[in-house]
Amino acid sequence: MVQIGSFLKEIRPYAFAEIDRVREELRDRGVDVIDFGVGDPTSPTPPIVREACKRAIDARATSGYPSYEGSPEFREAVVKWFKKRFGVSLDPAEEITATIGSKQAVFLFPLAYLDPDDVVLIPDPGYPPYTSGAKVRMARCFYLPLEEENSFFPDLSKIPQEVARKAKILWIN
Repeated sequence: MVQIGSFLKEIRPYAFAEIDRVREELRDRGVDVIDFGVGDPTSPTPPIVREACKRAIDARATSGYPSYEGSPEFREAVVKWFKKRFGVSLDPAEEITATIGSKQAVFLFPLAYLDPDDVVLIPDPGYPPYTSGAKVRMARCFYLPLEEENSFFPDLSKIPQEVARKAKILWIN
């Protein structure tokens, strides 16, 4: 029998899957549950967005898979949005890419920057891919409690010097 590796043994259940499991368990027992799980939209997608999607599907009916880095038009649109929203200038060829969602981007980001034994500073509670992405690179996770007495901000003064020196990523919710 093939034994699973230590990495897989360390992975905790996905937090939102666990929330779904508990929610269903409570509903099965007749409890009226208010669901604060994954932020799925509860209202219909606006008609203008649905219509734009329909037109885009028809315009690219046989275009195959999209570009791995996102089309030049998409990357340029992202650059314009960041400039308008945040006043930030970005290079669409070097600083913008497309992903299938934030979870993929957050999970894969550590692959580009971490080596084994580097440190990642992670808010707690935080987005589960912060931890799983770091663990894939065999990095060490240092959790920063988000507590009411600190207005739910991480207290950076509580990070030991030796941890801070090895830290390469600080995730902020």
